[in-house]
Amino acid sequence: MEMECIFSKDLLKRIASAQAKKGISLRDHSKDVGTLAEAFVDRIFVSEDVLKFLERILGLSESMIKDCIVGACFLHDIGKLDKGFQKRLCDEGGYSTPHALLSLSPAEELLDQYLRRLYPKIEDQALRLLLDLSILSIATHHSDYHSGLYERYKFDSSTDNFLNANKSYKLLQTSYDNLSINLSDRYRRYLYVLFNGILRTCDWAVSGGLGLGGMVLDESYFLKSQIYDYFSRKGWNLRDYQELVRGQSIEAALLRLPTGDGKTETSLLPEVSGTNKLVYTLPTVTTVESMRKRFEEYFGKDNVCFSHHLMRLTLYDEERPEDITTFRYGMRKIIVTTIDRILLALMNFRHFPILELALNNSYLVVDEIHSYSPFTLSLILDALEYLRKYHRTRILVMSATLPSLIEEELTERIGARPLLPDELAKERYAAKKRVQVKLMPKGEVLSSQLYRILELFKEGKKVLVVLNTVSQARGIYEELKSQGLKYRKDIYLTHGRFCYQDKIHKSKFLEGLKDRQEVRDRPFILVSTQVVEVSLDIDFDVLFTEISPLDSLIQRFGRVNRKGRKGIAEAHICDVEDPNKPLPYRAEQIHITRDLLEDFKQSSELDFLKITDEYYNQVASIYLKEFGKSPLEQFRGQISKSEFGEELMKTRDGFITVPAVPVGRDLEIYNEIKEILDRWQSLDKVGRQKGFISIMRRIVEVPVSLIKDCYFEDRELRERFGLPFINVDYSRELGILEKRGGAIIF
Repeated sequence: MEMECIFSKDLLKRIASAQAKKGISLRDHSKDVGTLAEAFVDRIFVSEDVLKFLERILGLSESMIKDCIVGACFLHDIGKLDKGFQKRLCDEGGYSTPHALLSLSPAEELLDQYLRRLYPKIEDQALRLLLDLSILSIATHHSDYHSGLYERYKFDSSTDNFLNANKSYKLLQTSYDNLSINLSDRYRRYLYVLFNGILRTCDWAVSGGLGLGGMVLDESYFLKSQIYDYFSRKGWNLRDYQELVRGQSIEAALLRLPTGDGKTETSLLPEVSGTNKLVYTLPTVTTVESMRKRFEEYFGKDNVCFSHHLMRLTLYDEERPEDITTFRYGMRKIIVTTIDRILLALMNFRHFPILELALNNSYLVVDEIHSYSPFTLSLILDALEYLRKYHRTRILVMSATLPSLIEEELTERIGARPLLPDELAKERYAAKKRVQVKLMPKGEVLSSQLYRILELFKEGKKVLVVLNTVSQARGIYEELKSQGLKYRKDIYLTHGRFCYQDKIHKSKFLEGLKDRQEVRDRPFILVSTQVVEVSLDIDFDVLFTEISPLDSLIQRFGRVNRKGRKGIAEAHICDVEDPNKPLPYRAEQIHITRDLLEDFKQSSELDFLKITDEYYNQVASIYLKEFGKSPLEQFRGQISKSEFGEELMKTRDGFITVPAVPVGRDLEIYNEIKEILDRWQSLDKVGRQKGFISIMRRIVEVPVSLIKDCYFEDRELRERFGLPFINVDYSRELGILEKRGGAIIF
């Protein structure tokens, strides 16, 4: 599309002489954004359900929708012609109404003329719908929509009727009302995501110097070829089942393979031509950090971005702050992220249209599906169903222990089919027996096994010890260490109640256990909580664990004898201190697990799949109750941003967690941060950024009950950053050291 199709000659001259940014003409920026949008819309899938409705009711076609989106992208910044905006760009001061608001009235007029020329027979009602979507999209290409958006500018006077804030404000309100009347809630939100998501993506891509080729998988064989190259460099060959998957077309599929069998690489081999991105999701920040490093090695750093709630800190640590916006909005070919980011995008979290658009016509891999609670799993199932129907997202769900209950839900909701023949997958499990389960007598708790753990360590073994709460893990760690073991050399503690910077250090240390020869060949004890269950690639010789739900236990087994080169390793399962209150789990889950293990006969890892199915059959009511709720439905009728989704994610497992900063021993941490806050007003932008990052590195996610019990008053920290101090000690070796009784969960 040429700009002359939309802009008059007079307007072209005006935008050529105006600036979009310092040194960049408004004409060049508008042309670049519109041209990129023209190429990008061809990669976007528009829901068949929505198209059929619009065609039947209004006579609208897919080409009309896409042409309107492109036109809106050419016109999105026309409000920058405002004299006040141009003066501010030239550092001449002056007042400026937001350019996104000022763009609305002229954009409507020019889009109306353009679409009538392009489609002379278009119905007025159809044209009005497209204009309303465009107006709402342009108004929010920098600010998320909310009820008071631009209200402070609604009485702004202007001598330039072309750029009239009052007229544009009224137009925005009318457009919102029209869309609320003329479209169903779900269709309104969906079309807004397409219009606004494409505009924001293209606008930010052009501003960041990104072309279409840097954001989408322009070659169907890219993923496979990079994996082949990586295997070749390592001197590896594809396994037989990977050969079977290679080139297999995928729409919605399931992949079940034992731990250590190369699920990740297998997931990258199917045929996914025409998709825009690979979006690979994992449960935790630590697993995302580990996986993105693998992906950077597979695909090159320039093709990979990652996202999680601590991403900003990671990029500052790596001296890459310039990548924050690009990574936050998934503007690379390959995205590695937590499942939370996907769910929040569908819950209208900040800038949700661009985040949701990244999933349109893309390939989504959901790894470690077994690791989520019933509530979170319900959210995930709801999300996958929506993405398949409205965004044609290709989906692969993976797990080492995928129970029939979840498989049936995935089959019914998204038409998922096994990527590998069921018999072949079972053969992989039947061929393995890496762990022998040893169930301790009732009442025998893990602390009674410390002598045996120490004996095995002295025999040269690597021992993994897993407790269900942080307090118990720390207690066992300190008891073992008191027997003369040295921190980091002989024994180590990890759990979820360390601050960000220490989590990163611990992750690097644990990675080093498998990478350094002198560490691999010596005995070691790792004491942990449930955080060890997901994607920790260290090969322990023996496991001692508290009993937990069966699927959780099997993940703990997967951390032992991973390569199967140690004969048969032992996994000792001990009782919990109080079986009637087995925090953080339900007593029902523990009782069912113990009953099943009492009669468990194990000949191979195929038996783990069978007993997992038995377990899920007995707890099915818990899951089915959550599956019937459609938890994302409440967000599908809104286009306003919502913070509620973030709160929902924090409380999804029944335990509310919030970010807080411990004061530290003798107020050490508090005094360091207080010094930053005392100097805040005198700091320049760079100084404040550094101060902010320094504070963020100290954050620990803690149960809200700890805030209530140990709140430490500092109004400035709370008001400036929304963070409370908590009156507890903190140790880089031990993490949070609560001053009152009670377990810290996870």
